[in-house]
Amino acid sequence: SQFLYDNGFHLYFYDAKSSIFRMVRQYDGFVNEATTESIKKFVKDYIQNLPAKFDSITPNELLEVVMTGSDSYFGNGFIEFLDRKKIDLLVDNSDSAYFPFTNGIVKVDNKGAKMYSYGEVGKVVWQTQVIDFNIDVDLDFDEDLCEFYTFMKKVCGEDLENIEYLLSLTGYILHQFKDPARPFAVVLAEETEDEKNGGGTGKGIFVKALTHLSNVERIDGKNFKLDKNFAFQRVGLDTKIIAIEDVRKNVDFEGFYSIITEGVTVEKKNKDELFIPYKDSPKILFTTNYTMPSVGNHAKRRQRVFEFASYFNSDFTPEDLFGHKLFDDWDKDEWNRFYNLMFLAVSYYFSFGIKKVEQGLKIKRKHIRLNFTEEFIDWWDLYSEKGSTNFEPFKELYEGFLKQNDFDKKDYSQKRFKRALEESAEKFGFSLESKRDGGSRQLVYKISQIDTIN
Repeated sequence: SQFLYDNGFHLYFYDAKSSIFRMVRQYDGFVNEATTESIKKFVKDYIQNLPAKFDSITPNELLEVVMTGSDSYFGNGFIEFLDRKKIDLLVDNSDSAYFPFTNGIVKVDNKGAKMYSYGEVGKVVWQTQVIDFNIDVDLDFDEDLCEFYTFMKKVCGEDLENIEYLLSLTGYILHQFKDPARPFAVVLAEETEDEKNGGGTGKGIFVKALTHLSNVERIDGKNFKLDKNFAFQRVGLDTKIIAIEDVRKNVDFEGFYSIITEGVTVEKKNKDELFIPYKDSPKILFTTNYTMPSVGNHAKRRQRVFEFASYFNSDFTPEDLFGHKLFDDWDKDEWNRFYNLMFLAVSYYFSFGIKKVEQGLKIKRKHIRLNFTEEFIDWWDLYSEKGSTNFEPFKELYEGFLKQNDFDKKDYSQKRFKRALEESAEKFGFSLESKRDGGSRQLVYKISQIDTIN
């Protein structure tokens, strides 16, 4: 075990109070998760590079001895005798982010971006986080020459507020610091009101962009089950973003509350499960052609939704616009502009936080349709259009809705109808007044449009 320790192999206890550990190898300022197989390979390579003969034994003879006794030498019982060691890892803090490249480390804060050598930073870096590119930091580049910025403008509908919002969201998700006051997931949705026309708007390309700066674990949301064993088995200590893509319609968003606000439990086959607490856990991102349920304040506080405009679709792709695939066919200058755009987004986030933008009407209607059915939104359109100068009994509204759709009470409960009324009024800018009628004590409602100042 001393030989392995001297060559950088040791136990890394993610939580010093826990008995759960991971094997790692640390060398030359970098660290990687290690496995029994990687230790065997290291020992094999080391033996094969020994002198032709030493201590009356050849490397091949020694290798045969090691291979014959490999179960003893490399079993879990032996590995556990490795010493533990703390790692002074490079991590983001509340007001700065770090991006390690081949030729140095870029530090981003609210003043911009600056390059440092690995020696100047003096921290240990996950090898898997190093971006294989020689970066030239230049935030004064012309954004209009950057293809990815053009892509962002198109998915934002050329709207300046949306562009600023998407830049700030990009900065938030790339910043690896987890602020306890901001425990929310990023949701990439679509502006289109008709879910049948969804898809192809560029959400996958945006997620792919993140993978070029951060360790992203991409999960197929169509087949993902949160309660399934090993749901996050591919998540590592170096994973910084979990992207759950193309989530199913009516996904149980509440089921994700704990991983958004508390942390992630990683369970791998034949290994003890490891809990990564909130401050060190990956940020969570969803993509969907539908809307994520957000009924109630709890859900709203945990979501930051961006709606992709329908500029791109199955008939007109980014490849059609640019004449080639994004990322795959870029030269060094285009990559450099892309990375500097991402630095700009992170710096923008540090300066302004996540910009607030009003949810579009289409996404609001999708939300109501998803949670309260097509029949309700059709009824709502008629009800809200006529308005109401007088209070109307809730019972009459409810029974009118049932009659319009040939529903029985068992088809649509009063409780659900009441929630649908309240949620719709809030989302569409109406005042919904309610009170108890003095005579009959029944619940009555009056709806009116809220006056807004442009």
